Amino acid sequence: MTAEPRSKQTARSERTRTALLREATRRFARLGYEATFVDDVALGAKLTKGAFYHQFRDKRDLFEAVVETRISDLIKTVKRQSGEQMDRLGVPRKAVPRYAAGLEILIDGLCKPANRRILLIDGAAVLGHERWSELWGARMLDLVRSVFRDAFKRGDIKPELVEPLSHMLYGALQEMALAIGHASDPDAARERFGAAAQWVLESVLRTEREEKP
Repeated sequence: MTAEPRSKQTARSERTRTALLREATRRFARLGYEATFVDDVALGAKLTKGAFYHQFRDKRDLFEAVVETRISDLIKTVKRQSGEQMDRLGVPRKAVPRYAAGLEILIDGLCKPANRRILLIDGAAVLGHERWSELWGARMLDLVRSVFRDAFKRGDIKPELVEPLSHMLYGALQEMALAIGHASDPDAARERFGAAAQWVLESVLRTEREEKP
């Protein structure tokens, strides 16, 4: 029997992994980590348990892969959508309105049920604080930190404020997403929290300076 070409093996393996991640994401978002089982993920993806264990060591390994994918997708979405939106409006790069647009997109992303459950509720509990900080904290802090680093370069804030402000906004965004999700009227809460976040960000970044002739 002729061996399958490596390129086909790789493509098949990637399809298998993608199918498992898609099904696992659906179940982790709807049921949570504890109520999601390997057998069900494999069955839902129309694959065998052997195929599952060829890709992942166990359920925790699968969950970590889902977390990494959700984080990467969220950050890419924020950068892409805010960039496209501001490019259409002709807003210069690193201008304050770009960061305001990115903040809105990030809040919406965090408020999605799948992200809220996987990233904000189960993430640290399942992976532990240290690993969670490596995956989520480091990347999200880098995203937020870039905003305040640019503000410092423009002369809007002092250099010693970059780190405190980055951690404050990083923490606030997570608490906002959880509060919105638990609100009796999530849409109204999203509007209120979004307005508050924009006011804080624009106050810190001195939007009024850009509007002056």
